[in-house]
Formats: sequence, structure tokens, C-alpha cells
Amino acid sequence: MRIGVAAEPASGHPDAAGRGFVSIPVPPPLPRTPRPAPASLVNAISELQSGFQGKAGIAVRAVDDGWTVEAGGASCCRSNRSASCGSQ
Repeated sequence: MRIGVAAEPASGHPDAAGRGFVSIPVPPPLPRTPRPAPASLVNAISELQSGFQGKAGIAVRAVDDGWTVEAGGASCCRSNRSASCGSQ
């Protein structure tokens, strides 16, 4: 895969003189293996939710690492499946 950047405006343009084309080789993306959520975060989220007096759902997602930590989400969001309470 190559990414090219045209550094030359349309011909006849006053800025066209002395400019060229830059092409940089780019390696293909590597497949990502999801990592588990940090155990300390899992424990902290669970403890925080269990100490709440009422209905509460907490979720934290690491988009780059591919993990989600949730506590109380199933009971909190059973009737309301919004983006913040998704089933992922």
C-alpha cells in the first residue's frame, strides 16, 4: 500500500513551478487481538456500582484495545437499549 500526496497544483497555476509528488510506503495494518480489561478497573467498576443506592449501570470501553467493562448494565438498561447501554 502506498499513500501519495500531490504537492503540485493544476498546471498553469503560479505555484506549480518546482513542486513534485511525494509517495510514502505504508505497511498494511496488523490484525489486532483484543486485550482483556485491567483487573483493577473491573474490580473498581464493580465495587462502585454495588455501592450505589439505586439502579445504576456503568460501562467503560477502550476502543483501541477492544475491551469493555460493565457493571449493572443488564438490569439498568433492559427496557432502554441506547448507545450508552448497548449490548456489546
